[in-house]
Formats: sequence, C-alpha cells, structure tokens
Amino acid sequence: QFVVEPDPEKLARAGVSFARLIDTVRKSTDNAGGGIDVAINVDRPIDITFRNCTVAGPQRGIVFAKLRNFVTPGKVTFHDITITGTANDAINVINHDAESYAIAFHGLTIAGDPKTPASKTPFSFIVTQSWDENFGNLACQNVTVTGFAQSPLAALKNWTVVPARVAKVTGTVNFNGQTIDLAALTAGPDFQPRHYQKADFKPENYAIGPAAAADDADAAPAPSPRLRQAFDLLFWGEAGQERTFTLDFQDWKRAVKPNPVVLAGPDSRVLDLGVIARGENKSFTAAFPVTGWYVLPIDVGMNVMTMTPGPALRWAIKGPDRLTAEGMGGYFISLFRIRDNLTGFFEVPAGCQDFTVEVGGDPGEMIDLDIIDGSGRLAAAADQFDMPKAFALHRDTAGPEVWSIRLRHADEDIKIRFQAPLPSIWATSPADVPRRKP
Repeated sequence: QFVVEPDPEKLARAGVSFARLIDTVRKSTDNAGGGIDVAINVDRPIDITFRNCTVAGPQRGIVFAKLRNFVTPGKVTFHDITITGTANDAINVINHDAESYAIAFHGLTIAGDPKTPASKTPFSFIVTQSWDENFGNLACQNVTVTGFAQSPLAALKNWTVVPARVAKVTGTVNFNGQTIDLAALTAGPDFQPRHYQKADFKPENYAIGPAAAADDADAAPAPSPRLRQAFDLLFWGEAGQERTFTLDFQDWKRAVKPNPVVLAGPDSRVLDLGVIARGENKSFTAAFPVTGWYVLPIDVGMNVMTMTPGPALRWAIKGPDRLTAEGMGGYFISLFRIRDNLTGFFEVPAGCQDFTVEVGGDPGEMIDLDIIDGSGRLAAAADQFDMPKAFALHRDTAGPEVWSIRLRHADEDIKIRFQAPLPSIWATSPADVPRRKP
C-alpha cells in the first residue's frame, strides 16, 4: 500500500520526493485486500510511476482512493502491469474527481476468471462521496482484458444522490478480442447520471394498523438489525402510554459525538431522554403525551447500533434526511452483517401503482434478495450484486398494500432506500409499518 502523506517535511525525512514517489517498482503481491492502493491525501502536484508490477490473487488489483475534497493535480502512471486472479473488480477508481491527477496505463494485462459474476468488472468507477459530479480522468494504451465473460468492461457505481458521470476517460481496451473505445462506452446509456427523488416523511400524515397477535406473550422482543451511519428510529406512541427500549451503541473505533436521545413527536412535543455515547448500552423509557409517531434521529458513523424494543413497543426504521457524521449520504437505511433471510416491510399507499426501490451493498459486498408484493407473490429478485440496483416496480391494484424485501444473503453492508412517492421506511413487522392516512 502506497500512501502520500500531507506533511512534506515528514516525506523529506523519509527520503521521499513528490516528484518521484515510486519509480521502477518490481513487486509481486498476493495481498488478500488490494494489490496496489494509491490513496492521495495532498493538494500539491504529484508524479508517481509504477513499472513492471505483477499483482496476483487479491480482492482488487489496483485501487485509487480520493480521501479529501480538494483537487490533487499531477499524474500517476503505470507501465507494464499484470493483474491476475482478482476476486473482485480489477481496477477501482473511488471518488476520484475528473480534475484531479491523471491515471494512465501504458501496457496493462488483466486476466480474470470467465466465471466472475456480472457485478464485478475490470474497471469500476465508484462514488461514495457527494463532493463532485464528474469522476474519472483515466487513459488506457495497450490494455488487454481477458475473462470477465459475464461482465461489462466498466461500470459506474454511485452510492450517493449526486447525478454522477464518468468524464475524461480515453483510449481503447482489447476486451476478450473486441476493441472497446472507453470514451464512447462511458458516454453510453449505462453511464448516464441517475437522478434520485426523495419523498418527505411527515409523521402527522401517518397512522398505524392493528397490532399483530402475539404468538408467545413471554417471548423476548427481537433486537433490530445492526444499523450503521445516520438513520431515524420511529416509535408509535399512544397518549398516556409508557414504552421502553434499549440502545446498544457498539464501539467500532470510529470517533463520533455522543448522540442525544431526543424524540420529536406530534404537536411539536419533545421527549428528552438523555444521551448515549459510543460503547454504551442503555435503556430508556418514553412517556408519550399524545398519540402519533415519534422520531429519534441517530448517527453512529461507521460504528454499529442495535435497538431492542421493550414489551408492546411498535417501531420502524427510516432513512436519514441528512449526511452522516463522516460526510457520507444518500438517504439509505444502512444495515450491517444481517442474518440470512431477514425480511423488512414497507407500505405502497393507495393510488400508487409505479414505484422504485433501491438496494445495494458496499463496493464488492454482494447481496441476494427477493421483493414480495402485497399478495405474497414474487415481484422481483436479484443475485450477487453490489452496486445500488433500482427495482422499478408496478402493480395493477390501487389500494394500500404492505410489500416486503427479503434479504436472502448479504456479505456485509446493505443499503436500502425508496424513491418518491415512497418514503424510505422499513419495519421488521408488517403490523408496525407506518400507514399513510387517507
């Protein structure tokens, strides 16, 4: 892993020059992660050259990661590089705005497995930060790719709400015997900016259906899935009720501020229950003054939180209306390391017949899922994909229905969001789904 530090004096003491950080590198790596990681964290011009490198058997062959929101001028050049046996994308260009340093390949051979799933591509342009709309700045000369028989040569994988596009990508690639022009490919339909439309959630416009019959009155309430980044917990309260819940703020060594446990309720009512910090497991009791939905905003960054409901508490999860503490955003509900066949439920309101659900993993983390309609029939399914996939769904009925998403498997992170007119709400019980008032 090669990282350019922002402190020039530190580099000088180490005998490193910005003008020539790495030249004539001869290295073979079987690193299980990335073979060569170029993580640039400076705003000064750089000039880096790699020569005669073989990268064998890693998850990703070469990763370019933009770490900060500023332009880094210069170039990073590769001569005579071979990448073999990657378990994931061969070249990852992550959050690299098109005005930053140029990436140039002069002699590159990528030998992939013909059975590699279609979601894994030789070149991936990945966007997880909302700091620009144009990403890329890559040129190829004398590049050959074999294998990847089920995959396109390149993909734009956008996890944000920015209508990102790939720009300044030039040259040609021999892809399994076919010459592909990169400029034409990245100007094509698969690389068009995606425009996301978010529905506003107004709690006063939502009620709840009848409570589910308890199968076992003595059964312990199940905790929520593991939640990451920013999200809202929705609690249904009846006037005069008290309900309890426990928050487990698991410490994954990512610094975030303590989170106020403040519920915003109907008629501008506010329930201030205290605060919870990273590493704490605390129980809270809410005394609801009026009936309706109460909203608790949470942001754990890249740590993890679970919520265990007390007896008779009815609740749901909503995607955030804000960026996370770590600057990431996209209005996703972010789940982490779930059990297989986890099912979540959402409402399709009366009069809505066409709607879109988006689901994805983190880069390289695969998902298998089914979407089930209100009558219990399979409406859509997909296997082994990571980038957010938009499921355009249609129904012939017009009344309100509860649909579900069954996550048959997820490698690690899962992100779920809904496009307008549906708010991004997920409940673990069909009876707890917020229902739009007539």
